[in-house]
Parts: sequence; C-alpha cells; structure tokens
Amino acid sequence: MNRLLSAGFYRLFRNRLFVGILLFMAAMAVIIPAVIHSEMVKYQLEGSIETVLGIHTAFTGFFTAVLCADILGTEYSDGTIRNKITAGHGRGKIYGAGLVICCGATAMILAVHQIIISVIGRILISPFAISLPEALAFFGVSILLGASFSAIYTALAKTSQSKAVAAVLCLVAAIVLFVISFYITARLSQPETISGYELNAAGEVILTGEEPNPNYVSGSLRAFYEFLSYFLPFGQMFHFSQLDTGRLGIMALYDLVILAGATLTGMAVFGRKDLK
Repeated sequence: MNRLLSAGFYRLFRNRLFVGILLFMAAMAVIIPAVIHSEMVKYQLEGSIETVLGIHTAFTGFFTAVLCADILGTEYSDGTIRNKITAGHGRGKIYGAGLVICCGATAMILAVHQIIISVIGRILISPFAISLPEALAFFGVSILLGASFSAIYTALAKTSQSKAVAAVLCLVAAIVLFVISFYITARLSQPETISGYELNAAGEVILTGEEPNPNYVSGSLRAFYEFLSYFLPFGQMFHFSQLDTGRLGIMALYDLVILAGATLTGMAVFGRKDLK
C-alpha cells in the first residue's frame, strides 16, 4: 500500500491538471478579497471576512470531478492498473490508494485556498468575527465535504476503462447533483406567505395583505427536502457558501456516510470488473 501511495503522489505532483487547479484556487484566494477590498474603499463600506470563507465550496464539486477522472482515468489508459495487479497488489489496495490520492489532492487544494484567503482576507477585509475553533471546524468539515465528492467520483471513474468516459460520468454526476440541490434549495427558500395585490378601477396596484404562498413546501415533504439539503454534497455546498455553521456536526456525519457508502460500492464494482 505504501508503495502504491508513494508512486501515486509522485505522479500527482507531476500532474499538470492538479497543479493548474491548485494555482487557480490560490489565485482566487487572492483576487476575491482584493476585489471586495476595492469595493469597500470605493463605496466606503464595511466588510466581513466570513462572507468569503465558504466560496471555495462553489468550485469543489466540479474540480474534484475533473481531477479524479483525470488521475484515475490515466491509470487505465497507461496500463498502470494491469501492472499493479501483475506486481501482486490486490484490487482493494489499488482502489484504496486511488481514493486516498484523490482525497489528498482535494484536501491540499482546499487547504492552500483557505490558508491564503484567511490571511489575505484578514488583512484586506476584516478580522474574524467567529472564534478560532468555529473557523477550524468550518474548514475541517469543508475538507471532509471534498473527500465525499472524491469518493463519489472515484467510484464512478473506476467503473470505466476509458479516461474520456470516466470524465463524462463524473461531470454528468456533478451536474445532476447540482441541479437537484439547487432545486431543493430554491424550494426551501420560498416564504410561507406572499403579499397579495389587485388592480382597482383606476388601474392602480393595491396590496391586499399576506396570503399563502402556493410554492411553499410544508409538512413531511419539507422535512425530507431539509434532510437532502444537508445530506447531498452540493446541498452542503449551498450551506457552506452562506456560512451556515449551525449543523456542521450533522453535515460531517453525512459526509462520512457518503464516503463509506461510495467507497464500499466502488470497491465491490471494481473487485468484479474485468480488466482487459
């Protein structure tokens, strides 16, 4: 296992896509606070560093899809997996090493982004309003969210021996999960009541008071949507982007469930796969 990990991380640090994503996220960590600082100076506004701490999650679900497909798809296209099996490595260890490398790559990218944006944001925007333990918990769960994304895409990438097909599967899964989570978030954000209005004889709009919103989700369906909004990785992404720290514990638990479930499923499929 150690040999697999050593070889995998050696290739990772030579992977141009990984380096490119790392540099992009580092650049965003500098540009975003700089732009906000410019707006603060221009319009004499006060800012809060907390408004930028969850921005990285908007990218996590997509760059992990591309990165995992590239890292794992290359193993098939280069014949690396067959060589590993010939060398006596078990399929479980091969799968586990690939997952660790993808999770490690994601964690490194997120850690670099968060460190830079915290330092630059502290200088250009404002001091932290939340405590250090709260900030560390927020960063930790966001990295765990990245691991859950990596587990999903690793399971998908290992089902195809084509690098192109693996990339398509991962991106389609990311888009589908994003659309579902966006729909759920939009439905949950609907107010319970809305202002009613009518036109009088003069053609003027007159408010008639509050009336029930037909798009409001209530009852058991609302409870189910709320569960999905915290369970689905992209649903968590929306909560992180709004710095929702009220349920970090339950989100961490759901991430671990996804990580374990996707890993077990992926291992079962990969263990029976005919490697041509």
